[in-house]
Formats: sequence, C-alpha cells, structure tokens
Amino acid sequence: MAINAQNSKEVNRACDTVVSLVSDKVLAKKEKGVNMTVRAMIVGIPNSGKSTFSNTAAGISRAKTGDK
Repeated sequence: MAINAQNSKEVNRACDTVVSLVSDKVLAKKEKGVNMTVRAMIVGIPNSGKSTFSNTAAGISRAKTGDK
C-alpha cells in the first residue's frame, strides 16, 4: 500500500486496513473471554518515512525523524 505518511487521511486508511485484517481474530479471542492487544511492526528501508508514519498515526511526535 503506497501512502503519503504526512497525510493523516492516508495514514488512517492504512490503520483501518490493518484493523479490518485482524478483526476476525480479535473477535474470536473476545468471544473466548481473552482481551487481545494488536501490535504491529513498521519495517522499511532507511529514510523511507517510518518515523513520520508512526508520528502521524499517534498524533504526536514520539519518534525522532531525520536523515541519518
């Protein structure tokens, strides 16, 4: 999925896609009485916008961004 990590609408669309992909599994666990936290890993080549994506998704600047 190609997105612009600085555009919050596109980041929300990506997050919604992840939620829809795991919703069946979460629902099945919930029916068994297990609370499940979904965790995801953001992986990519250097300087490709991973920190920008996570900052935009979180709504605050937690991850440092910059060319290193």
